Amino acid sequence: MKKVMCILIAFLLLLGLPIPVLAQTQDNVSALEENTQYYSDNFIDFRLAKKIVAVDERIAISLMGNTTSKVLSIDISSSGFQYTEKTVSAVNSLPGYELVWDSDTDEAYFSCMVLTSNNTQYLCELFAVKCENTIYCSLDSFDAARDDYFFSKVKQGVWTQEEYQEALQTMYQKYGTEQATVEMNANASRDVHTIIVNGLLQWNDDRNVVHPLQYVKVEIWDNLFSTKLGTAYTDSSGFYACHIYDTASYRNIYIKVYPGGDYADLKTHNGGVYVYQSGVQYSVVPNSTVTMSYTVDMTNDLGRAFQIAQAVNVAAKYAKTMNGTALPKVDVIYPHGDSQNASSYYTVNKIYIAHRMSGGVLGLNSYASWDAIMHEYGHHVAETLDISSFSPGQHSLSDNHADDTEDKLRGIQWAWGESYPTVFSLMAQEYFRTTLNSIATVADTFYSSYSGGLLNPESDGGYYSDACEGALICALWDIFDIPSEAHDSLRYSHTGFWNLIMDSGATTFNDFVCYFNETQSASQKRALGGILSYYHISAYDLNCTIIGSRAAFTWNLGGTSKYIPNSNSNGPFVNDSFDLVFCDANKNEILRIEYLSGGSCMLTTSQWATIMNATGSTFGFYVEAYQTDTPVTGQYQSEYITVAKPT
Repeated sequence: MKKVMCILIAFLLLLGLPIPVLAQTQDNVSALEENTQYYSDNFIDFRLAKKIVAVDERIAISLMGNTTSKVLSIDISSSGFQYTEKTVSAVNSLPGYELVWDSDTDEAYFSCMVLTSNNTQYLCELFAVKCENTIYCSLDSFDAARDDYFFSKVKQGVWTQEEYQEALQTMYQKYGTEQATVEMNANASRDVHTIIVNGLLQWNDDRNVVHPLQYVKVEIWDNLFSTKLGTAYTDSSGFYACHIYDTASYRNIYIKVYPGGDYADLKTHNGGVYVYQSGVQYSVVPNSTVTMSYTVDMTNDLGRAFQIAQAVNVAAKYAKTMNGTALPKVDVIYPHGDSQNASSYYTVNKIYIAHRMSGGVLGLNSYASWDAIMHEYGHHVAETLDISSFSPGQHSLSDNHADDTEDKLRGIQWAWGESYPTVFSLMAQEYFRTTLNSIATVADTFYSSYSGGLLNPESDGGYYSDACEGALICALWDIFDIPSEAHDSLRYSHTGFWNLIMDSGATTFNDFVCYFNETQSASQKRALGGILSYYHISAYDLNCTIIGSRAAFTWNLGGTSKYIPNSNSNGPFVNDSFDLVFCDANKNEILRIEYLSGGSCMLTTSQWATIMNATGSTFGFYVEAYQTDTPVTGQYQSEYITVAKPT
């Protein structure tokens, strides 16, 4: 249960795919009995009975999960295993398998590609390595399985932490493409005691497009005396250079490259640090230039960790630029090694990134889903700067958390806690757009999750209420972005929007709106009203019907529940108190009718006369909406409607 609570304390926004929350299964402990209550809909994955087995022991593995769609086919791929199918589960109609080691190497692989009737494919993989007559199994990668073997030596007291780290670095050294040259400096005026170490660091994505490794930390070392000679950071082009003043007769030089730079430490789930260590250039004399360049790819966990770090670094640089000072450093765990949770998530100063293939049409892997990675860093921003009362749980964009939980406070906190990190992710990418737009799905204003979820805050509708994270993502983006929609006329700069959010100290969208109403101009509040009506947070579809010397006004309620006009299925938290406000042609308030309980009002003759006698040939009106269940939400000002006075 402790692991369940850890996962529940901080949870990923995974667009379009609810996330399973499962009880813990530890090494060499039998897996849970199959029980569909632990699996959310549309999720299939492997479950291991044991992660560590003897070489002559059978490996028990099961396909587990739920889907409302029929399973059409299961295609199996096996290399280094003999397998037999076990009895089909009566609970979820998915089979299990028993595997027997049959590999001539120290690696074996087993996978199932499950195709369902909604044309969704689920790739379930098992990676195994044989070390000292023991098999180490991982649902993540061969690297992760070897990491478990290395760390087992620490747990047995055979290795120190330093020896464990050295084993990881030796494994990582075989990955990527390294280039190195040494030449004497031709410039005779250069200090003869200076050694220049420089190079170009890059990463190659899943589409075989090469990008610079930006803002990573490079340490220059001498292996003769295990001495660190200097530190450099790559620039936006991936180039680094370090001038080392040195009086030694020669040095044996190599570099260490740390993916997260000053912003993050990239670690395996066992705590090993990702670091690339180059080969050694021997007998480098003063007045020389050593060029050491390196390109990583996505075929291994080291390369993937570098790409994850690139996304985190961009998010951290944006937060530092907006905040004025850097936020606390985060640990990023990849892959997080939790076979009971397919999602990525955040806890205090820790980001956990899943190792999962995309189940959707986007073809994104988790390590390439910058939107989701930077969303997790957005949780770090919200928690560090105290603008989140994080309410965890399974969720998707369209959920109304207040209705679903029957808890208004939890619902509006939850929606805010998930929506702001998404907007932060999109804004950080927009800010650094010119250096990011060559990366697939990055800096495109769409939110693209590795689950296949997709949200375009510029055009997506259908998300309503202040307890719906989809609605709040779109509403917050409308407040920031260049207006391009009929309901949106607001525009804030990056700095202006950041300050508005942070100064509000909001932990719900209602907190934010209340602060906005207190600090912004009347015209800005009217502009916000158009957005609030569009997402049915306030009253919407306002109408005026003039009948002789009187007039009738109607509106739809909106609110924290997903209000559906003329429906008996509305949630309990629809707006239930309204002020109807009238203005003259100059937008000065002339009449206010308070505490209306429904969506209509017929003016009296004298009230109508007040409007007709006011300045101008037109008048305007809007509604201020409230929802009075605890906590009270509102004042949510609606769209502003201008009406021509009858002649």
